Formats: sequence, structure tokens, C-alpha cells
Amino acid sequence: MRDADQPATVAQGAKDEASPRPWLVGLVSLFFIGVGHAYLGHLRRGIAAWLAVIAVALVWLVGILVGLAWAPRATILVWLPLGVAIVVGLQLYFARDAVHLARRASRAARRPLLACAFLAALVVLTELIVEPTAKALSRAYKVPAGSMIPTLLIGDHVLTDGFTFGPRFRLPSLGWTLGRLPAIREPRAGEIVIFDFPKKPAQAFIKRVVAVAGDTVEMRDERLYVNGVLVREPFATYERGGIPVSLRFGPTTVPTGSVFVMGDNRDSSYDSRFWGPVPLDNVTGVARAVYWSWDAEHRSVRWNRLGQPLP
Repeated sequence: MRDADQPATVAQGAKDEASPRPWLVGLVSLFFIGVGHAYLGHLRRGIAAWLAVIAVALVWLVGILVGLAWAPRATILVWLPLGVAIVVGLQLYFARDAVHLARRASRAARRPLLACAFLAALVVLTELIVEPTAKALSRAYKVPAGSMIPTLLIGDHVLTDGFTFGPRFRLPSLGWTLGRLPAIREPRAGEIVIFDFPKKPAQAFIKRVVAVAGDTVEMRDERLYVNGVLVREPFATYERGGIPVSLRFGPTTVPTGSVFVMGDNRDSSYDSRFWGPVPLDNVTGVARAVYWSWDAEHRSVRWNRLGQPLP
């Protein structure tokens, strides 16, 4: 019996050696959805897998956009991790599917050129369509400095709504703007916005809008006056003694097509008092909520800030 079984064992070993390595196909498919399927000759299956992941991710992103406007805390604490789990689950499912196909495939089934072409197409589509669309709708920003303390702390990560003020489509690698859709409305006083720094557009700033076009802004003795009326600002902080622009600034009128911004930490903020109003074309989004916060000094997560909505 041993002699009779020996040829079959050798043949099976030869087939296994000739077939594509399942673990490698699965690993590639995990990070590049559909490429493993294309490598095995299942191009349509690979395209369907990629489209399925993109469709689910897009629905998840739109859900985040809507949720940030209506229920930011629930969006951060429930919808955000749920969406991540679903997308990762789909990636694992399609990677597992590619592994099963690889175990049944022979060396003759390999299509390396097709896989390379599929990967190149994914890179182009991601660069030109997927990533610009995702970042135009909602983006994540890390707060690197303390100009917005106590509202935003150093190490806070915030999610922004980029749709309200007109989504801007950019090529991430080159920084080129492909176009921008019309805005639903303009920024309002009191909102925390993300904008391209007028003196260095490649740098993003986050500040609070304190006045809009046509308003007259004035600072007197660490008090903000807009159109001659004292503005109640429970979020604003001043250091003892203040700085010249906090003790006395203005009056100045905000020109058409721009907004006047300040940091909540008034004596430690480089803002419109120093370099002027922000053109509306530079405003890219409104900050909605803190989704993550890391205290570098104590090397710990600020759990109480997760899901914190931003007024």
C-alpha cells in the first residue's frame, strides 16, 4: 500500500509547490483590495471587491459628515469605530477569498502583468478620485499648539466638515486644487474653522471666527467688541497683564469675502490681529468634534475628550 500511495503523494506535493503561495496572495489582497484576485486571473472578482470596499467606505464617510452636524458625540464614539470595523472586516473577507482561490490555483493561473496593471489603476484612481473626494468631505487634523486652549488642547485630533463651506478637491501629493463646489453657507461668528494660512497657504490653521464681512472688530482691556457691542466669550482666556493687541486693537472693519479669526487663548495666539482677515476661499472646513486626544507630557490618552463636540 505504501508503494501504491507514493506517486499520488509526490504528485500532490508538486501541485502545491507549483501553485501560488496563498499567504502571499492574501497579504497583498489585504492591503491592495482586488490585486490578489487579478493575479489569479479573477479580474472581475477583484474589481467587484474593490468597488464594494469603496462603496461601504463612502457611505460611512457620508454618515460621519451628517453625524458630525447633528450628533457629534455618537458619531465619534459609535459610528466611527463601527465603520472602521466594517471596512476592515471586508478587507479580511476578500483577502480570505483570495487565499482560497490561490489554494486551488496552479502556476498556469498566475497573471502578474494583469496584477501590476490593476495595482497601477488603483493608485491612479485613488490619487485622482477616491482620496480627493474623501478629504473634500471630511478631514482629520491634529492640534500642534496651544492657541485654542482651553477649547482645544495640544494633542487633540479633530474631525472637520468640509462640505458646508464648499468641498475642495485637491491632488494630495501635488497640492493642486482640481475644483471646488459651491458652499451651502458662509462661516458664522463663533464657529471654529480650518483654513489655509494666508501668508503660507500650504499650512493649515485652526481658529475661531469672531466677526464676518462688514463687522467692526475692536479689543479694549481684554474685551472683544463687535459693532460696538461687548461679546460674551466664556471660552476665551487671557494671561495676566495681556499683550498689546489684547489690551487695545482696532477698530477695524472686516472686508467683503473674508472673516476675522482669533485663538481662544488670546495672549498666545497668532491670528487676524497680526496678519489680517482670512479670505473665504482659504476656509476649508468647520471643526465639529474631537475624535482622539493624546497627552504627550503624561503619555496617556485623554479619554474624557473623545467625542467632545466643538461649539
